[in-house]
Amino acid sequence: MAYWDERARRYAGFSLGVDYLFMVAYSTTIALACVWAAGVLGGTAGALATVGILLAWGQWLAALCDGGENAALTTMLLGSVREPWPAVAWWCATTKFCLIVAGILYALAAVGVRAARGAEAG
Repeated sequence: MAYWDERARRYAGFSLGVDYLFMVAYSTTIALACVWAAGVLGGTAGALATVGILLAWGQWLAALCDGGENAALTTMLLGSVREPWPAVAWWCATTKFCLIVAGILYALAAVGVRAARGAEAG
């Protein structure tokens, strides 16, 4: 970032701002997919439904982590590229991506179960 000109910094700042809108969209979408998946998988085992509900709430935590990551990146963009900001950004991003991937995999597993049940019925 030390070599970025003013234009590059403005683009990065704009991108970080737009990301705040995206947080609401992806966290809500994945959370709804997890709730749907909990309904599909809940008939198989109650514990799997509980996992889905927890993952749905976890998507809001992912969005909060994304906000924390963006706050740390914005702080670095404005000139404070020293600890703890790089570590804060890294931990927030890692937590965010783990929760997102877990939610998507859970929903995809339910899609597979639903497809298998449909194939058995057909």
